[in-house]
Amino acid sequence: MGDTKPMNNTFAQLGLNEHILAGVEALGFTTPTPVQEQAIPLILEGRDVVASAQTGTGKTCAFVLPTLQRIASASRAAREQIAAEAIEAAKQAQDDATSSDGSEPITLADEVPPAASLSVPTSGEGSPSNDDDKPKAPRRRIRRRHHRRSTQVADANAANDVAVSATTSAEGATSEAVEGRTTSEAAGGSVATSATEDKPVTKRRRRRRGKRRKATNRDSSDASQLLDDSQHTGNAGASDESSANPQASGKGSGEDASSDETTSNDKPARNTATTSKAHPSPTAHANTNPAPQPKRKRKRRRRKKPATAPSGDSRERDPNARPFGPFALVITPTRELAQQIDDVVSVVCEHTNQRAVIVMGGAKFNRQIRSLESGCDMLVATPGRLIDLMEHDHVSLASVEVLVLDEADRMLDMGFWPSVRRIMAELPANRQNLLFSATIPPSIKSTIDAMLHDPAYVEIARVGQTAETVEEHLCPITQGQKTQLLQELIRTGGAEEGITPERVLVFCRTKQRVDLVSQTLKNAGLSVDVMHADRPQKARERALLKFREGRCQVLVATDVMSRGIDVSGIDAVVNYDVPLDPEDYVHRIGRTGRAGATGHAYTFVAPDEITPLREIEYFTGKLVPAWDLPGFSYDEGRIVPGATRSTVKPKRTMFAGSRGRGRGLYGRHY
Repeated sequence: MGDTKPMNNTFAQLGLNEHILAGVEALGFTTPTPVQEQAIPLILEGRDVVASAQTGTGKTCAFVLPTLQRIASASRAAREQIAAEAIEAAKQAQDDATSSDGSEPITLADEVPPAASLSVPTSGEGSPSNDDDKPKAPRRRIRRRHHRRSTQVADANAANDVAVSATTSAEGATSEAVEGRTTSEAAGGSVATSATEDKPVTKRRRRRRGKRRKATNRDSSDASQLLDDSQHTGNAGASDESSANPQASGKGSGEDASSDETTSNDKPARNTATTSKAHPSPTAHANTNPAPQPKRKRKRRRRKKPATAPSGDSRERDPNARPFGPFALVITPTRELAQQIDDVVSVVCEHTNQRAVIVMGGAKFNRQIRSLESGCDMLVATPGRLIDLMEHDHVSLASVEVLVLDEADRMLDMGFWPSVRRIMAELPANRQNLLFSATIPPSIKSTIDAMLHDPAYVEIARVGQTAETVEEHLCPITQGQKTQLLQELIRTGGAEEGITPERVLVFCRTKQRVDLVSQTLKNAGLSVDVMHADRPQKARERALLKFREGRCQVLVATDVMSRGIDVSGIDAVVNYDVPLDPEDYVHRIGRTGRAGATGHAYTFVAPDEITPLREIEYFTGKLVPAWDLPGFSYDEGRIVPGATRSTVKPKRTMFAGSRGRGRGLYGRHY
């Protein structure tokens, strides 16, 4: 650890005002940490600061407290300007209301009628009785479907009309046949009239999205079947009459046959209005196949779309909104870290009468837009969502006085640097820059020198130094045995034998590995939850809350959990996969052993992960001691690194050839 001055100061002696001190007391802090003691005075002086300290040493308060005090004057001036504009607008409205002939201004009492005249009269109190003046409710269009029974009745009526017309056109029929036909027509008319009167009323059905069903060939075939049955019934009656009068039987049957041939090809209408219908015989009921009722279409459930940037400006600006700020901008790499910073800022702002707004992915756009339209003093954001809001002109960074990059080593690497550079192009050139992280690697020194002006460096710990409260363990293992070793480690307690850990944080390299490991642990009967970038924001928040409250024993995550997440009481951190970036190793194991507590960090090393392990040891400057779980049978294929390996990375000169390489079976690492 680097040289630090003794902590003899209090927060009041660091130059913070009484409002900030009230917020510090609400947070429960009494004594500043080394990084707070050195960084706060430099920030209050207005200098650019680059601070690196171990994880869990209070870096968030080190930049939040002095930044809120630095922008207090701008916040006060913005509110005074809004109040002055409101007064001026009220005066202008009063001047506009003044009459043109120089009379006295019209007051609100003169302009607005009394409340009694504005009340809506009820019935019996002189309300107008004209129905045309009453507001009518909008009529709701309801799409009706014909009942199957009513459809069959219409088809039978159409068939009966054809049969009756065929009987009417028969020539040479006897008077008895005419009388019988007239009698049947009268009976059929009465039956049709009664059927029309007793026609069931179709019920109102719920409106569907599907189109109305069109007539198909099946409906035509059903109508033809009904037509044939009705004609068969008419022919049976005619044969009975011909038996009584044999002279008319031959001619009548021939005419009916020709009529059947003529009308059998006609397509009957489905909804034909008719007033005559004959009684169908039992044979007709037996031969009639009821038309199948169309299947009801299921209403598809719409999948909830994730919160993404709108294609156009989905919400226009509120003309009455008077936004101001932001005067300070804090950019973080992950949503969880942004939420954690916002929690601290909100507590302090309650005592300073300032306002903080958080914008991040996974949340609704309109809610964040409304928050920005109300004005904000400090804006906490992730790069992606902030750029989306900037593209739609919902936020302006022209008033930013202080820029903070939390986890600066990640924000300035190749993954986030294009987005950060795009944001910085919208900021004013005359601003204060603050960079905070647990590791400041030499690879970003050139970028820091280019974007900062005469920065002050606060180094509480050297680069790559891990927390002294974390006990590290190296577990050589094969890839096939990693899951078994993890289960035994959780069951037995690992280095603390007999003590079952309450919270275990497991880090994997990819999201697919996270899902696979979590499913295996669930099958083993453990309480497991998952956190990675593919999960919805609500699910990530629930998983973190369950893990923080102790309702979840194991949390399997990617490196999204390795940066800045403050969860107290984590007993062990397990590196299921060795991180490829040495800085991620320092951040991972820093999730345990926080606030003075002790913790354990286990790193599973397979034979194909020896090289990233050596890079970690070169970066931290110390060896990770090998450790075996008692009672666990290891495969013979594992590789145990030697205890005398070096922590200094060898340097190869040009054209050195094999002289710069280590001898032996496994190359220069051994």
